[in-house]
Amino acid sequence: MREKKDAVWWLLATGLVLGTVFIVIAVFRGTLYTLHSDDAAAVLLAREQLVSGQLLPKDWSYAYEYWILTLNLLILPFLKMTGQMLLSRELAVVLQFLLFETAGYFLLKKLVSAKGALFGCILLIAPLSFLQMEHFYFQATYATFILWGFVILLLAFSFFQEIFAQKEKQDTDRKRSLQKEIFLGVVLCALIIVLGCGGTRILGTVLLPVAGSMAYIVWEDEEYSLVGILKKRRLLVKAGFVCAAMLLGILAGNWLIATVGRLNGGQEMLIGKAEDFTDHLSDFVNAFFETYGCFEAEELMSASGILGVFKLVLALFEGIFVPVSLLVHLKELKKEQRFFVIYAALSFVVIFYMMVVCGLKNSYYFLPVYVNGVLQTCIFLEHFWRGFQKQLQLLAAGFLLPIALFSCIIYAKYNYASVDYWAGFNTVDLGLLEFLQKEGLEYGYADFFNAGCYTVASNGAVEIVSVNEEYRFSDVEEKYVAIVRNPGSVRHWLNSDRWYRESYYAGESFVLTKAEFLDELDASYLENADRILTYNEYSIIVFPNILIR
Repeated sequence: MREKKDAVWWLLATGLVLGTVFIVIAVFRGTLYTLHSDDAAAVLLAREQLVSGQLLPKDWSYAYEYWILTLNLLILPFLKMTGQMLLSRELAVVLQFLLFETAGYFLLKKLVSAKGALFGCILLIAPLSFLQMEHFYFQATYATFILWGFVILLLAFSFFQEIFAQKEKQDTDRKRSLQKEIFLGVVLCALIIVLGCGGTRILGTVLLPVAGSMAYIVWEDEEYSLVGILKKRRLLVKAGFVCAAMLLGILAGNWLIATVGRLNGGQEMLIGKAEDFTDHLSDFVNAFFETYGCFEAEELMSASGILGVFKLVLALFEGIFVPVSLLVHLKELKKEQRFFVIYAALSFVVIFYMMVVCGLKNSYYFLPVYVNGVLQTCIFLEHFWRGFQKQLQLLAAGFLLPIALFSCIIYAKYNYASVDYWAGFNTVDLGLLEFLQKEGLEYGYADFFNAGCYTVASNGAVEIVSVNEEYRFSDVEEKYVAIVRNPGSVRHWLNSDRWYRESYYAGESFVLTKAEFLDELDASYLENADRILTYNEYSIIVFPNILIR
């Protein structure tokens, strides 16, 4: 039975449309000014795929994982049509955002009412922090990761429908088209295998929690005794195929590493030392608060400072109170809701283990926990506030929705042109790019984070490729910065060997490095230079030909 589209429904739908528009504006306004070389890698890989006609180009070097079902696949058709690197990236990110939003809505519809799904979508898309804005909408890697998690959950709900169906509906379920079940099974298993080839993160944070949740739902249902499960051969066959797909994904990933290679970071998660436990735990707590953007403001008595207080309250409510309450009252929830709460708990355990025991420090590893918390908040509100609809509407209108929409507005209006350091990365210096173009310099070498981003920002007019680097303390910037001392040595990391050959470029080249470290550059390179240019803190050493052949 369809829900009535009353005033609250229209209010939520309007809020979702406005939030979506604000995010799209932010993507088109901010991508150029927040662009760094990690962002550029997806565009450059798409370009290599177009040139080579290969999904895994033979000359391309990856980092920790193979990029298969990743953002570069969405960039590729736009790049083919427009030939514009930056525009292609922006269009691909917007398309991925709309897919992310749509998949999130349909997953929420499995768990809560239509109004709850709209409400949850607004919370889901609202970037509460720089971290979320970066990894959902600028670098956009975790939007991809979480999108595929949503798709797997949706397929699992449909493929294992007999687990969730009410008893009076099971006879109807058995009459479902066998072709439909086969199709769902093939798509789910194929997706699991392909994602398994890409890396191990989705195995631990999505696939294993899905399997654990399924096992719990079957185990706690009185209908599924051990004998009953064994009699349900159809269910066992389905579960067997999914488990086999997980195993094949792992084996296929290992086979790719052994045959294709070009992977320069280990997929293994290594156990940290016991003495580092407190530091890792501190990093985990920091990631929790950084994800919600609790401490981004400098002054309390400011709009961002007051918003930070609300974010802190939201973090404690959504990140701690809600999941604990749902676990305590687990038996009271519907099957689908119980499934998701267990899934979120298992995913949290895996991510906690990765970050605290294995020492993965980066705060973005916490983002799946945050997203699961949003969905659990919708379950919590719908379950515990069923008898208090007016209060729920007031809570949504007076607290959560304003935080979400105000956050969307902040990033839509943000002055990205003033940014020179975003989300921990040096961004494109447009003045330096203009200087290089005025000097007629088209090809050069730099450290990784001063390389690919300039290639994309200039649409290939200035091609800067990465070489080996080291970190030294800069007296000028009062921090450790990457410098180039040996521009004749390639760093195989998110780049292509094709870029370093004379067949690719055979004219004048340059080395971009920090001026304060100029004396540390190999003397033989300086002796062979045509000229040395200076732009702000950079030295540009120009050579008559390319340095790497």
